Amino acid sequence: MNCRKSAQEHIQSTMEKKSLSSLFVALSEPRYCHATKKTSGSKIFSLYCNWREIVWGKNVNGDPVAREEFRTHHMLNLSVDFEKANQKAIKFCKDLNVTKRLYLTDEPTHQNPYNYRTPEEIDAEKKWETIKHEIWAIRGLKNLVKKHSYKIADLRTKRLTPSNYFGEVGERSELNLTLQFNVDFHSNFNGRPVIRWMNNLVDDKGNVFVYWGNKLGNKGDVINLKATIKSHDVYKGVKQTIINRPKVIEILDQVA
Repeated sequence: MNCRKSAQEHIQSTMEKKSLSSLFVALSEPRYCHATKKTSGSKIFSLYCNWREIVWGKNVNGDPVAREEFRTHHMLNLSVDFEKANQKAIKFCKDLNVTKRLYLTDEPTHQNPYNYRTPEEIDAEKKWETIKHEIWAIRGLKNLVKKHSYKIADLRTKRLTPSNYFGEVGERSELNLTLQFNVDFHSNFNGRPVIRWMNNLVDDKGNVFVYWGNKLGNKGDVINLKATIKSHDVYKGVKQTIINRPKVIEILDQVA
């Protein structure tokens, strides 16, 4: 198949798909060869075609979305003379009834034809770049919200069920508490390793209790215990009742 017939079929195919964007005449971009230390480029003007291709990406929700990107294709060589090359391009496009898609310049230019875009194509690419950056920004915001959603949920819980102090300091009370979490802290005492646990618990009214000492159980355990009110404290704006000397009476609900 010769180049002219191949070019005709490519244009007809892109016209049928309504994806043909532009046709233009150009020389290839001059390139410097480090081996020969010379700059060289194409000496013949050629006809190139820009066409739109469907590619798939994702929207802010991660769903597949189709978009168009420009592709450039070398159609055929025309002439080493710029004026003759333009005339041949006009005749070729007129035969295929695509003259309106042909963009010609008054002077020959050296450029990379695969980077050439018409003003309309440049605007289309700028619009997509703007949309792409907006999608990235929204994705980043969604990931940030998702990453810190537990903090939002925690703040909402604290707002809906604010913690208050329980009992009087020095008072010993029987309590039913749910263990929210516990954290172990390692230290040394007289050269011996010591593990101390911080247990964070809550009652059915949302009041927060803290006990430092042994591990009382696992997250989610509901514990019936007797303890002494040691003090009342505030941590990050949350009122806490500090207890000591707890005596576990019964595990009402144990998480496996």
